[in-house]
Amino acid sequence: MNTYLSFLTQIFIQSLLIIAR
Repeated sequence: MNTYLSFLTQIFIQSLLIIAR
């Protein structure tokens, strides 16, 4: 469960970085 949450968090952060660019 924790690993799954961490996975979604990384995707969310990367998405924000892509949008920021």
